[in-house]
Amino acid sequence: IDNLARETMQVKPVSIYCSLDPQVEGMVNDKFKLNIFRIIQEQLNNTLKHARAKKVMISLSHDTRSIRLIVSDDGVGFDTTVKRKGIGLDNIRSRAAAYNGKADFMSEPGDGCTLTVSFILTDSFLKSMVSSLSKESLPSAGINSL
Repeated sequence: IDNLARETMQVKPVSIYCSLDPQVEGMVNDKFKLNIFRIIQEQLNNTLKHARAKKVMISLSHDTRSIRLIVSDDGVGFDTTVKRKGIGLDNIRSRAAAYNGKADFMSEPGDGCTLTVSFILTDSFLKSMVSSLSKESLPSAGINSL
């Protein structure tokens, strides 16, 4: 995520700030990490393509009940009640739903956008992460760090 932010800032006129809780990485498996990365990638692409934002904030945190991803920008915003032609927002929602998460977009024209993705830490979610982590003890070509 830090590399994505850094590389994006090298080629686009945007400032990206990351606040990433290092404990989250140890809690989740590589598939979940990749899913989070793809959500951020999609939202960052949407922001760069449509929002004309100057600043983007990416936050990944957790508490005892959830893992939360927030991506916010200071761009032009949009009306969340209007159906979009593209598939970007639907991709984000389906990626969140794949892990029983929920993606919410808060935006208004002229007021930027905030994407909040919440994954509730249920017993079944935690068990799936633990069992997958043990299967992933072999080296892989996937994402090794957030």
